[in-house]
Amino acid sequence: MLSVHGKEILALLASNSEYFTAYEILAHMKDRGVKAAPTVYRALEKLLELHHIHRLESVNGYVACRQNNEGHLPQFTICKECKTVSELCDSNILNSIDYLLKEKHFHMEKEIVELQGLCGSCCPSDSH
Repeated sequence: MLSVHGKEILALLASNSEYFTAYEILAHMKDRGVKAAPTVYRALEKLLELHHIHRLESVNGYVACRQNNEGHLPQFTICKECKTVSELCDSNILNSIDYLLKEKHFHMEKEIVELQGLCGSCCPSDSH
């Protein structure tokens, strides 16, 4: 069960296409009476546990999950300019990674695919 703060954080993340750091979330929550980072971190931990959000390792940020299937292994594109995040679930990418790992006899313990660059809105049209 989500706390009131958890529901508010999920609503914030779900209504935005960009990622937020924990301290940016805290800044948004201050007008709702949240004054301490541990309150935000507890809510984020619960949201992660319930698979409602994702943590972006490379930017230490959080986004709402855009897929409905629990346990999926998404890939992300992250715009360095506007912080917009797109969640991808491309099985071809996963199959390619699996193939390469088997070829190298490598056992993966954690998969993180985060591609950083500029989105179509932030990238000059002549540099595609």
